[in-house]
Amino acid sequence: MSEQRLLDMWLPPEGAGEPIACLATSFTFDTDFFRDDCLSRFLGLRSSIGEESGGLLAQIGELEESLSDVQVSVMIDRSARVEGRNLRWDVLSVSNPGGLLHTKTAVLMWRNLTRVIIGSANLTPAGYRYQREIAVAFDVGSEATVPRKFWTDYSQALRSIIELAPTDLVASGPRGRAESVLRALNDRLDTVQYPREQRDISVHLIASQPGVSVTDQIRALIRTPQPRYLRAMSPFWDGDDQGAADAVRALTELLALKGQADAELLVPLEASPDGTIANAPGDLAARKCRKGVNIDLLGVTDGSTEKAAERRRLHAKLVSVESDEYRITMFGSSNMTASGLGLHPSRGHYEMNVCYVTPTRGSVARELQGLFPSVSPIDDSITFNVVPDVEDEPAQPPLPLGFHTALLERVEQTWHVVLGFDPQRLPHEWSVSNGLHAQPVVTSEEYSGSPAVRVQLLGDVLPQSLLVTWTDAHGDSWVADWVLNVANPAHLPLDERLRAIPIDLIVEVLAQGSRNPVAAIERLLERLASDGTETGYEDLGALDPLKAFDDSRALLRRIRTYSRALDQLADRLARPAPTLSALGWRLSGLVSPVRLAEGWVEQALQGEIPPEMAHFLLAELLLVVNRTDWEGVTVGLDHEQARATVNDMRTRVDTALGQLPPLDAANPLREYVGAVRSLA
Repeated sequence: MSEQRLLDMWLPPEGAGEPIACLATSFTFDTDFFRDDCLSRFLGLRSSIGEESGGLLAQIGELEESLSDVQVSVMIDRSARVEGRNLRWDVLSVSNPGGLLHTKTAVLMWRNLTRVIIGSANLTPAGYRYQREIAVAFDVGSEATVPRKFWTDYSQALRSIIELAPTDLVASGPRGRAESVLRALNDRLDTVQYPREQRDISVHLIASQPGVSVTDQIRALIRTPQPRYLRAMSPFWDGDDQGAADAVRALTELLALKGQADAELLVPLEASPDGTIANAPGDLAARKCRKGVNIDLLGVTDGSTEKAAERRRLHAKLVSVESDEYRITMFGSSNMTASGLGLHPSRGHYEMNVCYVTPTRGSVARELQGLFPSVSPIDDSITFNVVPDVEDEPAQPPLPLGFHTALLERVEQTWHVVLGFDPQRLPHEWSVSNGLHAQPVVTSEEYSGSPAVRVQLLGDVLPQSLLVTWTDAHGDSWVADWVLNVANPAHLPLDERLRAIPIDLIVEVLAQGSRNPVAAIERLLERLASDGTETGYEDLGALDPLKAFDDSRALLRRIRTYSRALDQLADRLARPAPTLSALGWRLSGLVSPVRLAEGWVEQALQGEIPPEMAHFLLAELLLVVNRTDWEGVTVGLDHEQARATVNDMRTRVDTALGQLPPLDAANPLREYVGAVRSLA
């Protein structure tokens, strides 16, 4: 467990191969951070959206292309906010009726390796950059570093979280896509060679949920002699004594039942104009399970002073119990609270922790002991005050459970919002609106009581969430986002900003045979810009490098370029599509049959190429489509959705062809185009 920057855990190790899937959980969530810092590393992007390096269009195109090939699912607590995300990855807002979804884990799957991260950090800048956190990454290739039971427990814990997500309203919806990642993980785990369990060192997964206690699972690992020393660190403790379910009482019960035992409780210290404050209740030491346990309170400073505001707020959670012969050390997402440790029979958070059992002495024990930071004594000058943890407590009531699930679904060429309700759990007064246009979608006055409602969207921009307002039983008004996912990611339209890239640049890049067309487009744009033109991305029509039709040699060169481009498109289409989103991107994305067809028709209508040339090019494009082995391309995908996606592409290409001026009856090209269209 070498020290490592948390964000570096998202980087692919050497030889990992291309990214396949990501399944992550978090309590709080920052969309921009996840996209620009986590996903960009996992996907191996050359730059993040908004960085100085690289053009914006190339960055958008690279992200769209990469996301189309990868299934990305993020599960967050229902109280978390989601803003400004790309609809090519799913966000599942899950509900835990007994508490919160508080686990912090990520499954990162590349072609040749799987990495699992478990720790205390939320998917936020604070979690990964500014706070004291603890996390560990386990790599699984042909071999695993921890025993099979660990992975069985991990898979079961992850499944229990997915089961909290709303059921899908359509086949292969967002929950189904998350389940597909878990199935892929289990398939890999079935083929792995596992190490033999060591007698003196073992690793365990400790997950909790309502009615499943962390301390009970630690107790099951205790052997003789019983531990007599406890050290527990948490940024957050129960403000009030929880009686038999109090965390301090449950932790000290892990110690020997008789004789002297010692415990140290580490609490966060923060500087203020009035002096140092301990963010903890003042009676922690009095909550011990028996008189023979001596408790000392120690402080972990955040580094702030009255003169300097630089802080590293404590957010790590860590507990260790020790005997003369062995030590049990656990870290992860569980705060030292009744909910965090699962001490109530019906209430508690979903948590995930890693636990090591080691000899008391030795290199591994020293490394684990080193996870505890330096501490300061707590004297009478320090004030105790329980401050809610913004990273661990919801800021406002979550979206009521009656608002079950929300999807974007395209029917033919029209987009709809499909809403799933639980009528028995809806508040008395509520309204759902499209925040982009403040357009009411449905209100409590209009609602008929149906469990599903479909509403056609107005406008050309797909919303990423809906806005729900409601009045609670006390008459207070609240507002929350209702996260939208896409029923079929293959139907997502091309980002309008990418249409600024001229069609001839796309043809040129295809003709070059680049395996990374987005990167090749960026290089071509940079090369054209270096020639001295001041034209920006938003006005690239003048940069057409193939526009000359004024002599036979130029025409011949252009036809050869078209021919090479169509050959390369055929190779691109023939590769198996790993996801429905990848299939949709290849068929209607930046470098696709739909984009070429629409681009050539637009050129013909604007007089940039002869209509006869456009007819011929679209006929050749249809031949490429007709010769593609779509059964082989879509193997492993949902058959009905894949077939519908391919047919939709054919329809859009044929529709584009129908927009061209008709050919004269005497034109021999007319018979050829008609014959090709009849083969579709």
